[in-house]
Amino acid sequence: MTPWIIILPLLAQAPEELKFSFSGAGVAIHTESSASQSPLSTAGAVSIGEDKIAYRIVLDREDKPLFAYELDLRKGPSNTVQLTIKPASQEKLRADDFLKGKIAANVPTIAAVRSFPPLRMGDEVRVDIMYNPKTGEKLTDVLRIAPEAQQPPQKSVKVFTGPQFSWEGVKIAMDGKIIADRANNWMVGEAILLRIRDHGEYYLALQPPAGFPFQPVGQVVRNVLRFQVDNNTIEITGRSNLLMKSDTGTVWVYHVPESKAGTRPDSVDITCSGDVEMLMHPERRQKE
Repeated sequence: MTPWIIILPLLAQAPEELKFSFSGAGVAIHTESSASQSPLSTAGAVSIGEDKIAYRIVLDREDKPLFAYELDLRKGPSNTVQLTIKPASQEKLRADDFLKGKIAANVPTIAAVRSFPPLRMGDEVRVDIMYNPKTGEKLTDVLRIAPEAQQPPQKSVKVFTGPQFSWEGVKIAMDGKIIADRANNWMVGEAILLRIRDHGEYYLALQPPAGFPFQPVGQVVRNVLRFQVDNNTIEITGRSNLLMKSDTGTVWVYHVPESKAGTRPDSVDITCSGDVEMLMHPERRQKE
């Protein structure tokens, strides 16, 4: 498709956002549903080429593309950002390594080029991507101008194909007390980071990552995950199975106490990714 491609997983927060940057500008994307619930996978991706054009790809729960469009992001004068979106090239989508074998017909895309006025930090634009006339549900991408994100290494390709979490409408309890309720969120990915105020960071994975002190202390039974770390029992309950392709499974957990985490959330933050190492802070990756 292009000389090099970077696949970025969606980092799910509140609401779930995909954050990336190039050409000195950053943007965060999340998808909203008029029905307050949508079957979108947070494993959605952006493919970025040397021509500085990205492909925004919206995926369903089976990682098949529902919608795609080109996204051109450039830094403008006086701290502005120029954002342009274009219909996706079906030929380029089919040539994308990330989508090979997943496209049975043309992927829906926008009808025409849209160029937005110069945008500043925090400005948002909305792109209608899908509409279901039977249910009246409308899906909209919200693109927010954000600080430039840390760039991953160039000239690399990473496709995430391992077992995945599927956290739909989860509630999180610690020692029997509910501390978070994400009723309208749906997150899909291979790794999850929980940041809990006064308790630090909990990294969760379905396979033991090399080079990190993970322990197999969590157990999933359908829509419930329980694990105990440092005398605290954490329970995650979902609206549906917490694993994509299994009713039960072991969860590997790595806990970083708040005194060492370097961050302190207001309450509970949830981040979902396709790779544990992408969740780790750069300084922690170096220490480990």
